Amino acid sequence: MALELPEAQTISSQMDKEIRGKTIKRAWINEKESAKQLKSGMINLAPAEFEKTLSGRKISSVKSYGKIIYVELGEGLNFIIAFETNGKVLYHEDESSIPEKWNTRFDFADGSAITVRMTGWGGASVFTDTQIRNHKYISKAYGSPLSKDFTFNAFNQMLEKKAGKQIKPVLIQQGELISGIGNAYLQDILFKTKIHPKRKIRDISQPERKTLHVAIKKILSEALKLGGREIHTDIYNNPGRYRLLVGKHMEAEPCPECGTKIEKITAAGSASYVCPKCQK
Repeated sequence: MALELPEAQTISSQMDKEIRGKTIKRAWINEKESAKQLKSGMINLAPAEFEKTLSGRKISSVKSYGKIIYVELGEGLNFIIAFETNGKVLYHEDESSIPEKWNTRFDFADGSAITVRMTGWGGASVFTDTQIRNHKYISKAYGSPLSKDFTFNAFNQMLEKKAGKQIKPVLIQQGELISGIGNAYLQDILFKTKIHPKRKIRDISQPERKTLHVAIKKILSEALKLGGREIHTDIYNNPGRYRLLVGKHMEAEPCPECGTKIEKITAAGSASYVCPKCQK
């Protein structure tokens, strides 16, 4: 499953703590494990160019915007990590813990290393700030629903502009006000607020919108404190401790609120698990 805000922020914060200020002794691509990623463009530089471009650079900082992790390398250059399905970023104090399978790797002058492993769709690529500004899917302008800018008034204004749309596609889009919410956390948010993912925004009342705004902040904050979902690991290979309320594991199981069987539906092109009685 894709990284969402809590996982991306957990990983980026840990990376910033461990590698900020370190010099990349060698940046390299495991060609044997990365043929698919190189062919598809998920890794956008050839191995020789990747090594030449990044080796010798110093890590300025590591940040996350929405679901994406940005390793800032100075002079407007960025190494971007995005997992749309499964993947893992690991920190290694020395070579002894480096796994056999990885796609990209930074070896640092102090002997430590970072490995990135993509086991599905995603990206581990190099972009300039200019390329990022002009890119449709990656942006440092993405807003966080955990920031002070995510007020109820701003949220409500965004909803008003999209009143004719269903709530699910609006909340999972990546935008300047809200980003980082994917299908997993959205299902918990909508379950807690008793809102059906296919419900039109115009039919969501003001009290419900306020409840939705609070739930977004509360659930994402809780997940961040717990290091993200149980299925994802941090850079030290420790799993997160946030357990999803609803999801694939709950299909046909009784709703924890009313006992009705949880149903699987398709909304906005992907699966959603809902309680047909609680969520309207």
